[in-house]
This record gives sequence, C-alpha cells and structure tokens, in this order.
Amino acid sequence: MKESFVSIQDLTLTHQHKSVLKDLNWTINTGEQYVLFGESGSGKTSLAKIISGQLCAIGELKVNFDNNSHLPAEVLFVESWYQFKNLEGVANFYYQQRYTSQQAKDTLTVHAELVSYGKEKGLHLDQVEPILEALNFASFASSQLIELSSGEHKKIAIG
Repeated sequence: MKESFVSIQDLTLTHQHKSVLKDLNWTINTGEQYVLFGESGSGKTSLAKIISGQLCAIGELKVNFDNNSHLPAEVLFVESWYQFKNLEGVANFYYQQRYTSQQAKDTLTVHAELVSYGKEKGLHLDQVEPILEALNFASFASSQLIELSSGEHKKIAIG
C-alpha cells in the first residue's frame, strides 16, 4: 500500500455564505500526480491555499513530509500573477502590464530575487547557481524579472 503524501478528510469551506467545498475527501499518495481543474469559482485556488496553510477550512488535512529531507517542511502556493518589486522593495506592477524601460531597469534580477527570498526564509543561498542550472535558468541570472515570460516566472516560483 502506498504512503499518502496528502490526506484530506471531510474538508468543508464556506465563503460569503456559499459552500465552496463540502465534505471533500482526497488522498494523494507519494509519487502520484494530479491535475486539478474545474469551473471558475469551484474551489481550485481555495483548495490549494488550504493545503498551503493560507486559508482555513473545517475538516482534517495532513501533509506527510519526508522526515529525512534537509528541506523545510513547508507547502508553498504559487500565485498566478507575479507582482514585481523595484530595487527599493516596492511592489508596484504586474507581469504583462505596460512598463517603461526605466521601470524594467529598476526591477530585481533573477539572482537578486532568489537571494532576497533566501534571506526572507532564512535559507543559505550559497547554492543559487545549482538552482538556476537545475531550472535551466543559469543564462537568466542577470535578467530583470519583468523581462521574463509568465512561464519562466512560474519556474522561478516553483524553484
């Protein structure tokens, strides 16, 4: 029998007096992969936010992390829209928004974003280069974030 990675039992979420998720039961076993799809407003994002701890619901949710891993036991939620920060750390525009060449120069590079994330999370990013290489991003290290495609932003966020 496979070991469950995520176990959800009787999960219920109500938002503005509307039932979004009702008595959801779902087990994701280690090594399994799923695609979650549905109509707008059906609870896909809400479920992802519940699993990542950004949203609370009624029911039981258990994530079984690998106790032998050196990585933090943390579930991350990757947003659909990336909000860019300028060099001063002010988040003021989004991907595919019109921007000037000066704004592009004022946004963080891929390398600077990873270093900033590491500091925020208390991680030692002396291994930024291997991360960039694993994502086939080594050539993008000095690129401004705003110049990347939305798919490339997802790759960074997942990394």
